[in-house]
Amino acid sequence: MKQVAVIRCLRIQEVLEMVMGDLRKSSRRDVARMARTCKTFYHVAVAVLWRDVTGLRPFMSTIPGHTWIKDGQQYEWIWKPTRLNGTDFDVRRLAFYVSHIKSFTWKFDSDITLSSAVRFLQGIPRSMVLLPACRTARVENDIKWFDMLLGSRLFVAPVLEELYSNARARHAEPVFRWLQQIFPRLKTLHMTGPSSSVTWPPPPLTGHTLAPLTTTRISAFDAHDPLTINALRVLSTMRTLEHISARLDLSSDSDPVAAPPGRPFRSLKSLRLFAHWINDLTLAVIKSISSTELQCLELTVKARAQSHLSEQFLLAHMTALSRAPFRNSLREFKLYLHHDEQVDLQWNIGSQILRPVLGRLDSLVSLQIFGDAIALDFEICRSIAEAFPHLEILALMDEGDDPYAGSLSPTLDTAARSAPLEGLAFFAKHYRALTSLRMPVRIESSVLPAWPAAQDVSATIKDGLILLRLEGDEEAVVYDSVRAYVDVLLPAYEGIFMY
Repeated sequence: MKQVAVIRCLRIQEVLEMVMGDLRKSSRRDVARMARTCKTFYHVAVAVLWRDVTGLRPFMSTIPGHTWIKDGQQYEWIWKPTRLNGTDFDVRRLAFYVSHIKSFTWKFDSDITLSSAVRFLQGIPRSMVLLPACRTARVENDIKWFDMLLGSRLFVAPVLEELYSNARARHAEPVFRWLQQIFPRLKTLHMTGPSSSVTWPPPPLTGHTLAPLTTTRISAFDAHDPLTINALRVLSTMRTLEHISARLDLSSDSDPVAAPPGRPFRSLKSLRLFAHWINDLTLAVIKSISSTELQCLELTVKARAQSHLSEQFLLAHMTALSRAPFRNSLREFKLYLHHDEQVDLQWNIGSQILRPVLGRLDSLVSLQIFGDAIALDFEICRSIAEAFPHLEILALMDEGDDPYAGSLSPTLDTAARSAPLEGLAFFAKHYRALTSLRMPVRIESSVLPAWPAAQDVSATIKDGLILLRLEGDEEAVVYDSVRAYVDVLLPAYEGIFMY
């Protein structure tokens, strides 16, 4: 009876897919063996095996009448016909297998001769769609092979939605010209860019390069190579574009064009920008957003000390946010302000940078400010809690995890910018949806605030990072008292460090 029950279970499509999927993670060969076991397993095993494919070798192995021969003098495989007159390809097996592909990764097969790959590509009928069901494609770094794949038009993917391209900024324009024709349903374009490993600084993506994208209907765009302001303005004209993540090359736009007519960034829902400084151009970008549905805004600035993190421009950016058409929809705001060099306390940007947006962005659920950005005291803690009552994530620290922003180690300057313990207690009492909290806290004496009452204790704050700095002559005594106090105030919290 148990065997009959097992057999019935394995005849259920969903169960078989789960079994094959887990088995594939450890051994593709075992899944291939199951495909050869019985007809019940065959179709499911084939679908799992061909769901994700890398390189040309799997395609070439399906063509009958051809075999792989090891070159005796080199470490390469040559794909040769077994018959002298075998010039026509039988692609019936190939068509069956590729119909299961959902994700394709083009990766240069260094052990396959270029002539063998070219012979295969030339032998495929021009009318054949090689990736009829593929939704995600990744093209790794090899510009010659990439040009050959696009130029052959063999990799037309009518339902492709997401493309990861390694084309450099200098070679991106031909890629963009092909997109609408070979990937008509493309929604997400990732330009991962190999330029950083070849030359530095990498060449920027210009407005001329990105112009062909305006004929597509992509909704998400991100690029490793930097964008000029003019390129960003080209993106702003795309009505379907909802998500942008980009680095800005402000130095290459000495004579930027005027703002495009109409409603720039009309559909934008998230914007993540990295720049080496902020100025009138980055301010113009913020002011140009006409979308009323922007929910996530990230601005990362990595400048040199005493140069480009001016309080004047930060205040102007914050003021622009307080007046933006998306101020009622913005839910996530993340600001990284990091100097390449250690700065003196006198150069820190004060807490007043938040004042223009206090009470204006009350829909925020995530507020994260990292870097030399904010000097905390009890008044600013109270203002933040009252201005953003719905926060679930709050970070006000030097340390940031953004790869471009870097991080600052805790120093004496950190202590001077830290909040008093009363500020932490105020957050715990007034935030009832907050789950993550990152902030520095200083204890200047052995006198603790009033012991937290039951209604002041937070049951929601569970993770993050709190740096407690003890100051005074009785640090050893204060340590135990502060730890006991915080354990009562934040009973579910585990990210407390004293230094």
